[in-house]
Amino acid sequence: MDRTRVARRYAAALLQLATAAGCVEALCREAEALLAALEKAPEVVGLLAHPLIGQPAKQLALARALASRAHPLLLRLLDLMSRRGRAGAIEEALRLFVDMAVARTGALRAEVRTVAALGDEQAERLRQRLSAYAGRQVHLRVRVDPTIIGGLRVRVGDVVFDGSLAGQLRRLDRALRQA
Repeated sequence: MDRTRVARRYAAALLQLATAAGCVEALCREAEALLAALEKAPEVVGLLAHPLIGQPAKQLALARALASRAHPLLLRLLDLMSRRGRAGAIEEALRLFVDMAVARTGALRAEVRTVAALGDEQAERLRQRLSAYAGRQVHLRVRVDPTIIGGLRVRVGDVVFDGSLAGQLRRLDRALRQA
């Protein structure tokens, strides 16, 4: 079974458990925070996926790193995926869980790529403008991407707003080639 299908099944199961426990919003926030942490430290998933590291050591590492901060359902998901050899799909499962939880509320998910991290005020203004444009609530996922050189690139569903310097250079190059 491919990784996306595996991740989707785990994400759907987590959403079902979170709904039954009444903690979807809290778990969604924690999953987003964990995704941000995993982006900064990708070796954590490598540790969980490593075949030479025993399961007790993996469980101990998870417990020490997240036990006091993470929701028990989230810990169970990470432990289960690690035990079943699915650690490589953890990030995708968390991302799909967040997307499913956001979609369940009728909101949209927007991915924003910037050269530098946005401040809280900037992110909130952008979220409000995108919400006004879409006509419904928008949840932002901001990622730092130095390849865009400057500006930002926003994807809301299937619509992409490319205000990046790299995008402008590509459009200028295309225009010059056509002329």
